[in-house]
Amino acid sequence: MQILKVSPKGQITIPKKYRDLCKTGNFGLEVSGKTIILKPVEIKPIDDTENFGALSETAFSFWNCKEDDIYDSFYKNKKSL
Repeated sequence: MQILKVSPKGQITIPKKYRDLCKTGNFGLEVSGKTIILKPVEIKPIDDTENFGALSETAFSFWNCKEDDIYDSFYKNKKSL
C-alpha cells in the first residue's frame, strides 16, 4: 500500500505509474464506510457539430414569426411620419 498525503485543499495526487496503468485522467469515486475507492472512467466527448446545420434551421424557423415581428410595424409607422 502506498500512502498519499492530502493537501490543505483536500486534494491528493495519484502517482504517475498508477495513472499510466489506468490510461485515463478521469476517476469515479465510491465511498463505503471509511473506505474510498477510485475507479478509472472513460468519458467520451460528444460531437455536436454533426447536425449543426439542422440546429440553425430550427433557430431560423423560431425567429421567422410574423406575429412577433414588431420591426415591420415600427418601420411602417416611421415611414408614414
